[in-house]
Amino acid sequence: MIIRHTPSAILHDPDLFFRRGRLVDHPESVARYEVLLAAATSLGALAEPADHGIEPILAAHDPLYIDLL
Repeated sequence: MIIRHTPSAILHDPDLFFRRGRLVDHPESVARYEVLLAAATSLGALAEPADHGIEPILAAHDPLYIDLL
């Protein structure tokens, strides 16, 4: 199995999310990401994705949605 990884993924570190109408701690964290990254690295399964720019994203998503994100 090949796992695609980009260093910018570490920026995804949410605190809370809505679950059943209330805010709860988010299960994703930088610490969890680092554990998974280390495991993938030790297995030799890591590959950085190529940057294809914004065009493929715009081909699949409305520009207004991209602006919102």
